[in-house]
Amino acid sequence: MVRGKVNRSLQAASEAQRHASRISRRRPRPSERTISDLQNQPDFIVTQMKGDLPPFNDWGNWVADHEDQKIYMYGGCRPDNEQPTSDFYCCDMRNKTWKDYTHGLYFRTPYDPFSKEEQELQKRDLPCLHHASCTYLNLNGGPFIFIFGGHDCSKDQVTSDLIAIDLVGMCWWYVKVEGGPVNDRIYASLVGIGNSLYIFGGKKNFGDRSPCFTSYCITEYFAEHGEWRWVVCDQPYPANVPPLGYGGKAIPVHDDKKILLMPGRLDTVPDSTPIDLCGHSTTLGQETIFFHAENRTFLRVEVLGALPRQVSWYDMFSVTFNPPALASTSHSSNQSDPPQKSTRRKPASTSTASSTPHSSLSSHSPSVIICTWLPESDGGITPELWQYHLPPEEKMTCLQLRDKIWNLDLDLQTFVVVANRIFLLGNEGYCPDKSSDNTVFDTCVEILLTGTMHG
Repeated sequence: MVRGKVNRSLQAASEAQRHASRISRRRPRPSERTISDLQNQPDFIVTQMKGDLPPFNDWGNWVADHEDQKIYMYGGCRPDNEQPTSDFYCCDMRNKTWKDYTHGLYFRTPYDPFSKEEQELQKRDLPCLHHASCTYLNLNGGPFIFIFGGHDCSKDQVTSDLIAIDLVGMCWWYVKVEGGPVNDRIYASLVGIGNSLYIFGGKKNFGDRSPCFTSYCITEYFAEHGEWRWVVCDQPYPANVPPLGYGGKAIPVHDDKKILLMPGRLDTVPDSTPIDLCGHSTTLGQETIFFHAENRTFLRVEVLGALPRQVSWYDMFSVTFNPPALASTSHSSNQSDPPQKSTRRKPASTSTASSTPHSSLSSHSPSVIICTWLPESDGGITPELWQYHLPPEEKMTCLQLRDKIWNLDLDLQTFVVVANRIFLLGNEGYCPDKSSDNTVFDTCVEILLTGTMHG
């Protein structure tokens, strides 16, 4: 792991960002139970992870390779340290085993085959980037991770560099993109489809009042020429697209024909303001935004059922299983629910979505699972899951898992979907005597939904 240096102005802004997005990140009380006590709970499979366990970083980027059923974590900061890292870890979700590649990647200059770097390959850590964007892309049959933008700590500036990581050759390089330029940015949303990368929004720099970008870019790989080109450079959003802020989410849906765009925080509000997924504009209301990848057009779709509000942070992935009902508790009929916390009153439901019990839901349309972290009255933050039935059904439903997840008494901070299997990742539990700088992702909770693929 390598940590970059951040100047004082960036550090001050970074501290404000940390307070905004990860306030009360740690559970307020230590857990007295172990992973073995939680195994085979109804609706969950709790697993102790193995291998080179990654640090419990804030603001890390998480990418899923659904074909190989692996996840990757890049970058982020230690919980009690503002310095970004170059951490790069991979977990095989079939056996929950991590491997540390932070110091194991080779640096290349494939665009200059006669360079010393290309003639004599040497291992080099990825750069330390604050709030860069990452995505997975299978290009010409090969798996790659692309990283765009972020604050480059070695240069002490925000960048628009594009980095490719070859997951077979375990090497990386800076991608030369013809055309442009495009604006440097942090907090952008990056999506890979086919031979193209789509970049939405982002922010010019750190700080409450630093402006957000209301534009998108597209870079495309032309195999016949062996080069990347900017084919769209900061094209402004059309008038029908409301402000989406920074740090929002974007994922491909409908067989990669469209991209679902969800909002982040606006530059007109303090960084501590929670996120409303219905957007900050009164003109957006109960609607979602889609981008048509081929036509390059935007579409607003009205949603039945209320979208999540007052969210500390969130993530989302598309799924294809039907229906979304939780697995029957008969899978663990001999198991009892974990004991209630005597020191905590069960929270009143804050969900404003459909009150239909999740066990009776059904759907025949593709869906997106959204994991939101919602604040509790005692200062803690607990995950809640939602299912967004994509058009033509156009319905948002809360899966009502918040109390059950809380009762696991685990510090769960990351949400991923791998080959239609839904996971929360975190730490076995907060211990006030344990150095948070040494805390790791050691626990995996699989959420059992009917129709989930377990191949």
